[in-house]
Amino acid sequence: MSDAPDTREDKTPPAVRLPPTHTWTYVRNLGGGGEGTAHLWAHIDDAQKVVRRVVIRNTDVQPNQRFKTGPHKGEWIEVYIQQGLVPSGSTKAYTVPVLAAAAIPGTAQGWRTYMDYFSKGDFHKVIEEHTDRRPLPEPFLWFTFERLAKAFVAMDTAFREPGKDEPVVIHNDIEPANIFMGEPGSLGRDADYVS
Repeated sequence: MSDAPDTREDKTPPAVRLPPTHTWTYVRNLGGGGEGTAHLWAHIDDAQKVVRRVVIRNTDVQPNQRFKTGPHKGEWIEVYIQQGLVPSGSTKAYTVPVLAAAAIPGTAQGWRTYMDYFSKGDFHKVIEEHTDRRPLPEPFLWFTFERLAKAFVAMDTAFREPGKDEPVVIHNDIEPANIFMGEPGSLGRDADYVS
């Protein structure tokens, strides 16, 4: 039996320095899939109020998930792409930005990514919570479809080589369970839901 830590269940607090009287509190396991396990952490201030919630996803990054050549050799392809989809200082974001990534000490290929918590959960959960008696409002659906279309355009164009117009596929698992829903404005100032 191996003494190596279980990458997916790593619950090391976020490596983000807080003021001396603030703490990180582990909230719960958010679940996982083929790519990793997500854990929710809360930044608590000295008045015991939640300042921010952060999701840490633990993943075993395989060699085929890293750049093999070029200026980004060795980097985790997924993190490079997600960070590149939200330019620094941008007020518009159509995809969930990864805030940071770091190796999990003591593991051979364990990595963790940090991202903001989207309190509405995934789109699959939102759909399941509605019934024939309480369907999703049509304006909400049209707005959601518009945001998805903008995300697809961003993913298709962000990494296209200058002067080329071939499609660039950077996501092969788009489904409701992989679409995160936040509070209005949580993905940029232009992202308020229509009323």
